[in-house]
Amino acid sequence: MTNLYITSSYLDSNLDTFESKLNHMNFLLREIRILRERIEEYDTGYIVTTINTLEQRVHEIQNEMISERDK
Repeated sequence: MTNLYITSSYLDSNLDTFESKLNHMNFLLREIRILRERIEEYDTGYIVTTINTLEQRVHEIQNEMISERDK
C-alpha cells in the first residue's frame, strides 16, 4: 500500500494555465459525480452542500477560462 502525501510543492503549483484549470475542473466534475452516487434519502444533506460548493467552484473556473480566452 502506497501512502500519498500532498506536498507543499503541489499546493503551491501554478493553476494559472489553461491546461491546469481544465484538469482541475475535470477533477472536480468527477468528484461531483461520485458524490451524487452517495446521496441517500436521509442524513446526506452535507453531501448535497458539498456538491453545491464544488459546482460553484467549477463555474468560477469556467468563468476564469472564458475571461482568459477573451483577452
